[in-house]
Amino acid sequence: MSARDTGRKIGRRLTAAGVPDAEFEAELLVRLATGLSRTEYFSGAEIPDDRRAGLCPVVRRRVRREPFAYISGTREFMGMDFLVTTAVLIPRPETELLVETAVRRAPANAIVADIGTGSGCIAVSVARLRSDATVVASDVSHEAIAVARENAARLGASVTFLRGDLASHLHAPAGLPLVILANLPYIATEDVETLEPEVRDAEPRLALDGGSDGLHLLRRLIDDCAERLEPELLLLEVADGQAEDVANLLRERGAATEVLMDLAGIARVVVGEWR
Repeated sequence: MSARDTGRKIGRRLTAAGVPDAEFEAELLVRLATGLSRTEYFSGAEIPDDRRAGLCPVVRRRVRREPFAYISGTREFMGMDFLVTTAVLIPRPETELLVETAVRRAPANAIVADIGTGSGCIAVSVARLRSDATVVASDVSHEAIAVARENAARLGASVTFLRGDLASHLHAPAGLPLVILANLPYIATEDVETLEPEVRDAEPRLALDGGSDGLHLLRRLIDDCAERLEPELLLLEVADGQAEDVANLLRERGAATEVLMDLAGIARVVVGEWR
């Protein structure tokens, strides 16, 4: 049986299991297990006998709704391949807006702090794209920091990693501009159970649950910035429908605000600026 015919068969299993984009996911699983290129897959190449055995384990995992990124161990973000494990949230394309905004708007020679770094995708990307910046990243999870450190080493990024609760470890630098960015948990606790199984059952709850209204950690970070850190810029990723509430929190703390839309037209990043 050709790789593509095998993919069609797997796609039917994935569809029955409720996996979204089952045909595409089946292609990815076949190529992952066999090492075939996309061209080989679609040209009708046969699966070598010595590679066929690797298909069953990965298909079983995906049928159980384990995300493909955890099965493959990587996820592409900002044109780079990041290692991911179940200790970290899987990077999302919409988060690239946060990185692009930081890269574009951070002053020269700024200290850029990524709070709640997870896989390190934000911090590493900023470090790679802004060589003049001093990049610091924090997380409360030992396991997440280990993943982020490995990504920085693999991708040749200079990032200082610290373990701590939000920005508690960070101090306002003397004479240097400070930019803080964060993609913190923003799902309301009662909504976590309504998420797709790939998210609800596989990704770390610590990286999802934002408290009763989804804004608990965002509120704490905004307060810390206003009272202690006084960054020039605070860039926050938010969920669909949260932007105005987060902008109001920033304005109450004396910041000018701006809301940026992602490619899907969703208000995704809220910018706070203390002038």
